[in-house]
Amino acid sequence: MLIKSATALETANTIDVLFMDKTGTLTEGIPSVEKAIYLDSKQDAVFMKILSGLSSKSEHPLASALFKFSDEKNLNDIDIQEFVPILGVGMTGLLEGKKVGIGNSQLLKDFQIDLPKILQKEVKENQKKGKTISYVAIENNLLGYLVICDKIKPNSKKVIKNTQSLGIKVIMLTGDNDATAKSLAEEFGVDCYYAECLPKEKIERIKDFQKQGYRVAMVGDGINDSPALSKADVGIVVDTGTDIAINSADIILLKGDLEGIPKITKDFIATVAEKNRNEPEFMQAIAEVAYSIIPYIMKHDIYSGKNILMRMVEPERTVIFRVPWVDDKGEIRVNRGFRVEMNSAIGPYKGGLRFHPSVNLSILKFLGFEQVFKNSLTSLPLGGGKGGSDFDPKGKSDGEVMRFCQSFMTELFRHVGTNRDIPAGDIGVGSREIGFMFGQYKRLRNEFTGVLTGKGISWGGSLVRAEATGYGAVYFAQEMLHKRNDGFDKKTALVSGSGNVAQHATEKLIQFGVKVLSLSDSSGTIYDREGIDMEKLHHIMYIKNNKRDRIHKYIEKYPKAEFLKGKTPWAIKADLVFPCATQNELLNKDAKQLLKNGCKLVVEGANMPCNIDAINIFLKEKILYAPGKASNAGGVAVSGLEMAQNSARYSWTRREVDQKLQKIMNNIHNTCLQYGEEKGFVNYVNGANIGGFVKVADAMIAQGVV
Repeated sequence: MLIKSATALETANTIDVLFMDKTGTLTEGIPSVEKAIYLDSKQDAVFMKILSGLSSKSEHPLASALFKFSDEKNLNDIDIQEFVPILGVGMTGLLEGKKVGIGNSQLLKDFQIDLPKILQKEVKENQKKGKTISYVAIENNLLGYLVICDKIKPNSKKVIKNTQSLGIKVIMLTGDNDATAKSLAEEFGVDCYYAECLPKEKIERIKDFQKQGYRVAMVGDGINDSPALSKADVGIVVDTGTDIAINSADIILLKGDLEGIPKITKDFIATVAEKNRNEPEFMQAIAEVAYSIIPYIMKHDIYSGKNILMRMVEPERTVIFRVPWVDDKGEIRVNRGFRVEMNSAIGPYKGGLRFHPSVNLSILKFLGFEQVFKNSLTSLPLGGGKGGSDFDPKGKSDGEVMRFCQSFMTELFRHVGTNRDIPAGDIGVGSREIGFMFGQYKRLRNEFTGVLTGKGISWGGSLVRAEATGYGAVYFAQEMLHKRNDGFDKKTALVSGSGNVAQHATEKLIQFGVKVLSLSDSSGTIYDREGIDMEKLHHIMYIKNNKRDRIHKYIEKYPKAEFLKGKTPWAIKADLVFPCATQNELLNKDAKQLLKNGCKLVVEGANMPCNIDAINIFLKEKILYAPGKASNAGGVAVSGLEMAQNSARYSWTRREVDQKLQKIMNNIHNTCLQYGEEKGFVNYVNGANIGGFVKVADAMIAQGVV
């Protein structure tokens, strides 16, 4: 299963009525012509020409069956003019100036043809057997008809029975006539069906039930189903369906597996949501990650029955503690500290500490869950974790920050260690904060170890650690462009944020010749049409790192630039986009604006800065999009390299570390290709999720149920 949004995830749990289209949903959707009946043997050549010519112009499954049948007669290149597909009816066109058509009984009415009495009994007998009848006509003359069969999926009856057992009413929709529909409904065990449904009539049926207060889901696969899929509270499509149907749906069933429906509505969703109430960020991460992994699990028996996903979404350990400290006025303040130790299957917990007023358990569980996959992708032996506090270092003196960090570490130290949990920095935690916490840890434990990464160079840090996340995102973008035989030459870029990641992503982009047009903070965005060069970037670093001031101060020195107060950069026209600020900063409307402006690539520097709706837009339009778990893994990668240097009591040169970083980002990109490339397009979301999952899941299985 692939669930496109958290909203669909929640709504699916509340449905009362499930509409199921027949063809391709309950049946295999691979119809075949059983036989052709000609009314006039002298006209059979014309019959076949109409069949071949019209069916060759349609992608409908029935048309494919007709074309295959006609192709066996060695007919090709039949010239049909003015081809018109008629949803729910059939198709028409002109053959040698005469109107011709293939379709159901409605087509006969449109051609003003009455079905001869001599045929009515035979047609009805076939329909009672669940066969579909397609008529072939020219002008006002019926040339004959085709008997078409479509095998019922082996699990259809079981799925319907299971769904009904959950208290969900199942209704079958079909374009077939009543006799065919009734026969199939009886075989499926469905007591309610609607026959001869055109697309608009499917919508009306759904609306009727919605008006009665029911929550309605629709399952389909074809062009005729797409309007109804959009109208239903939840649209569900099998992945064997048409692109139009897939784009209209909220949930995709991989491998056409209908047995996923009851589980979607009542099993996994209900359990996870119940355990994680009021945690929207965490549920967003689950919706984005878990449901792109389910298809992989379904295809690989090794993961079946192990309940891997449920084990992965549950933290191994969560620590919550108070952090009392004294401000410069002598007043006692109290903040809350957290450490979420998510998964240690492939190594000790590794992940940053975030100091920001927005920090809560939901955000840290979301970040910790993402970190598990990110760390796995690096191929380094690192588990995943995340921590922090709702403390805000902005506006605080060095003394206040030091006293808070010392108090924070006084509790945290008992939960961390070089072979247990190795925190690093994140939003609000830079070299200053890392230094204060490391000093307190050393004082409490009386040992000098690599318990934290992001340390100063003179006391155990690694070269390129500060730059690693931003550099890594740009290296990953370079690989993505190379995959499409493109590069950075003459490109423009938008970068959001102005902290560590944004600064160094901008630095590397400038080095590669990209014109960077923007940086931002919570107060607004600077827009420099001339581009931000190294001199301007160093001034921004001075404003943010030394003065700890707002981004609008940039305008005082460079007045030709604009300050867009309270705005994000996403309305500015550019080729490349690097969201490097915070989660959910780039929304649906922003994604649409970027597409309108000709954006070619979106690479996440922050953790999940694009919401699910925005991601779906990028994927639908086949824009190059890299999720943060892949593209911003450079930071944790060099943290791992810092740990290696600490263990060896040896430091690598800047060039050595940078080369290792580039190699790691290249390997991550290759992993995404391995698991995400299909039909010439790379879905980096699936590639990163599955690639990260496999290593962790294999380790969890090997280590038993622990």
